[in-house]
Amino acid sequence: MNRTKYLAVPGAFALVLFIILSAGAAEPPEQSNSSAHVLVGMTPNTGFEVTCDDSLILDEPVVSDGLGIVGFTVDRASLPDQGLMCLRRPAAPDVIGCTIDQMDTHATICWTTDRVAYSHVDYGTASGYLPYSSPESPELAIEHAAFLDLLNPETTYFYRMVSRDAFGNTATTNVSSFETCPPAPAIENVAVGDVGHTSFRVSWTTSAPAISRVEYGTMGPGGDGVVEADDLVTEHDITVDGLTQGTTYFVRLVAVDECGCSSSLETDPVSTTSPADPVEIVGVSVLEVTPETATIRWWTTTPASSQVFYGDTPALGLSTALEAELVTSHLAVINGLEPSTLHYFRVESVDEYDQTATSDIFTFTTDEPDEPQELSIYNVSVHVADGPTATISWITNLPATTRVDYGPTLEYGRTVESGDLAIQHMIVLDDLEPRTVYHFRATSSGAATGLEAATGDMMFTTHGVADLYPPTAPEGLVAVATDRAVELSWEAATAGDLAGYTVYRRREGHLLYEPLAHIEGGETEYVDHDIVVATYYDYTVAARDISGNESGLSEEVRAMAGVGAAGSMWIYPNPVAEETTIRFVPPRGESGTDTGYSLRIYDVAGRLVRSMDGSGGTSEPRTVHWDATDDGGARVASGTYFCVASNGAGVLRSKVMVLR
Repeated sequence: MNRTKYLAVPGAFALVLFIILSAGAAEPPEQSNSSAHVLVGMTPNTGFEVTCDDSLILDEPVVSDGLGIVGFTVDRASLPDQGLMCLRRPAAPDVIGCTIDQMDTHATICWTTDRVAYSHVDYGTASGYLPYSSPESPELAIEHAAFLDLLNPETTYFYRMVSRDAFGNTATTNVSSFETCPPAPAIENVAVGDVGHTSFRVSWTTSAPAISRVEYGTMGPGGDGVVEADDLVTEHDITVDGLTQGTTYFVRLVAVDECGCSSSLETDPVSTTSPADPVEIVGVSVLEVTPETATIRWWTTTPASSQVFYGDTPALGLSTALEAELVTSHLAVINGLEPSTLHYFRVESVDEYDQTATSDIFTFTTDEPDEPQELSIYNVSVHVADGPTATISWITNLPATTRVDYGPTLEYGRTVESGDLAIQHMIVLDDLEPRTVYHFRATSSGAATGLEAATGDMMFTTHGVADLYPPTAPEGLVAVATDRAVELSWEAATAGDLAGYTVYRRREGHLLYEPLAHIEGGETEYVDHDIVVATYYDYTVAARDISGNESGLSEEVRAMAGVGAAGSMWIYPNPVAEETTIRFVPPRGESGTDTGYSLRIYDVAGRLVRSMDGSGGTSEPRTVHWDATDDGGARVASGTYFCVASNGAGVLRSKVMVLR
């Protein structure tokens, strides 16, 4: 059997028990396969390893209680026939590696141990005196980190790492040292300025060189973005852009020095501005309609995008492709329309601040399939650049080719052209002489339609800085109708390089303005003799400079020429199915004081059907709508009726047909 002897020898840290094993007589048959041992007089609350000839018999240490008593059981099969078994104190944990991250007022020391342990750091400003300790870690771990706070900047600190395992074995490293960084840079002299619709600028200084960072957001600093500059400077200046107009942002400034020490400061909230002038749409017009297309033009008060919404009912429902380029002069072509159909449309433009302007709903009617078309040129402009070069551009109401004839004389002599069909046209002239006046003429033609349109002679000069700005639009346009003409006058445009004016005219019932006359020089009057009697005409005027830039159009005026003292009447539509418009200019009396009139409708038997009396100046045109009903509100029968208008100076008569 195994023979055991006990021998107790005091050690430096614990009582060591020797157990001598030797071969002997056979064990009693009832003996178990394990042996239990209880020892007293051991160091209280201490862990011991159980070994035999320096080989561990138990995988885990055994621990004495508070009275120094330890008990354990050994599997007999694990024991040799003879040997020396003893209880010994485990070695202290080994410290492996160390890193330190020091700042100006704090430092973090990290290390690992070969087995789990508790840990802390002793530290102070003298190598032989470490009065401060970090809090001991609450749990056993292999990886350890101690945070040292409330340190002084630019100061040398001495420290040692202490690791204690679960059995009270403690490992203490040699004393090492580190130096804290200089104080974090102080942020001073903060100024926020240049606050715009989508950006602001912030500047500040720091007490030491540092990188610059601005954190901003609508809910708190940094929530929306960060702008950073990596240069180490003491004077900081950052512009934050890409913001939303009319929005409040919270802002924090951050400065980080070369040691990584940082400081931060939150500024007062910054609110971006909203545009003072919202975008507005003006001058919506239909340049041209064909059986399947319509060309729409408008202007905006600030640069904005272009899009047209259209349909065959006021609900619209269709749209052209969005033109995202921000411009003030807009052009859009609607394709794929049904011929001879009434269409509704409105235009929409969005500026850079996402402000949207929407026009009223307008209408146009597409042409009959076989109705002849006209080709027109609009908005000719010249951009003169250094080089010298000149860019000539214009638009047409129908797809057409592009051609410019030009030269220093009216005979031109040079031509640049493109056979591609387009609505927006541009030609670049790059063989020009400096400080030279050039004449040019723009021409476009439709390859399929055979239509052609050309401007009159226009001029630009290559001297001086390129003129990018058109003259202001003329003001004060007045139209005076006479018996055989319309006399126009307006105030002179304010432009030092004024070349002349273009008079545009639109006949009643037409959609388009057509160039009527090109006036050279500073003349501000024009007489239109090419008129149809008793027809309304709309007039507008644009100014041109010597670079070929054309202003916007003046306000519109309307006049009717060719109506003498006897007056005139016309009815449209005629025949009428549901409603018609009766328009007339009453006769003029000698005194010019007659203000009332009577308008009566009679049938072929001379019976009075409808009375519509009114008032107004003697020579003022009247417009009356008749819904083909009698004075009792009943619809009149199909047939011929007579419209009679009279005042104190005379009588006007006209025939109107009603077809049900």
